[in-house]
Amino acid sequence: MNKTRKLFLPLLLILTASLLLSGCSGRRFVPEGWPGMLVHDDTLYVAYRDHVYFLDQNGRETGRFPDERINGQTFFATPLLLDNGTMIAGSYGGSLYAFNPESGSQIGEPFSKNLSRFLATPLYDDGMLYLPDTNHYLYALDSNMNEVWATEFNEPLWSAPVAVGEVLYH
Repeated sequence: MNKTRKLFLPLLLILTASLLLSGCSGRRFVPEGWPGMLVHDDTLYVAYRDHVYFLDQNGRETGRFPDERINGQTFFATPLLLDNGTMIAGSYGGSLYAFNPESGSQIGEPFSKNLSRFLATPLYDDGMLYLPDTNHYLYALDSNMNEVWATEFNEPLWSAPVAVGEVLYH
């Protein structure tokens, strides 16, 4: 019994030290997931990690949003093209961006919420955006991405809402 104790304490200290030191590696945490994809005209838009990539029919990159990585923002939700030609993309970092799908230039300021993760494609219906997040909220935004209302749910929202007539389902 005494020999087991002598071995247990050093092993426990080594294990604890290795766990604590592994958090100091300086590597940036990059969430992994499935890319969100949308085809419009002859372009494939792929939301994956640091950008939404614009690919031609031959798979060559023709553009991206954003031009440079935005610290803390990664993209996985399928981009959404609005009636006015603006494209939006929600980020894992809790921001919804509007951008020009041809040039990749950002339009206006993003809609942002702390602690949110936007992983599902928003619903665009009758001039309103319905944006689900993993922090239990469904946001309604006007066409300028201003919050109109928010409703809290008991669970994280991982999928896009659906509108049927005057009823919104989530």
